[in-house]
Amino acid sequence: MVHRVKEDARPFFQGYVSIYLFFINSLMFWTDWGAAPKIEKSTLNGTQRVTMVTSNLQWPNGIALDRQGRLVFWVDAGTDRVESIDYHGNNRKLLYQQNGFHFFGVTFLSPYLFVSEWANTGVFKLNTSSGEIKGWVYFSGIDKVMGLVPYDSSWQLSG
Repeated sequence: MVHRVKEDARPFFQGYVSIYLFFINSLMFWTDWGAAPKIEKSTLNGTQRVTMVTSNLQWPNGIALDRQGRLVFWVDAGTDRVESIDYHGNNRKLLYQQNGFHFFGVTFLSPYLFVSEWANTGVFKLNTSSGEIKGWVYFSGIDKVMGLVPYDSSWQLSG
């Protein structure tokens, strides 16, 4: 989910953020493109806060997790990049870069990232191992594709 943070949360978040809550491990991960853009994590109550990435960021818009692979993915509209790091903030990898693209939303459904891109008003499917685009869906009549949510029937409760 991407949203503007309330004024009373300003000491914690400095700018526009995307937050991923991981209830099973009691963690949250977020992007922040305030005066000093960064990727951070903490426990759900805000303690044990760790800044994971501070370099080569401009507008880190969306964030997603590979919970099994313990990877954090983000998209940056300022650097035109899709990147990842592990949960400890190590092993940063550039997965994809395209000048002129404006990445906004991202979600993960193994082994793919689905990324919304404003310049083409579409969503593309990116293989996280190879960095190859495996397909596009374009939308007409929509100004910008914002957040993305995956659907997998195996995640649904039976009954």
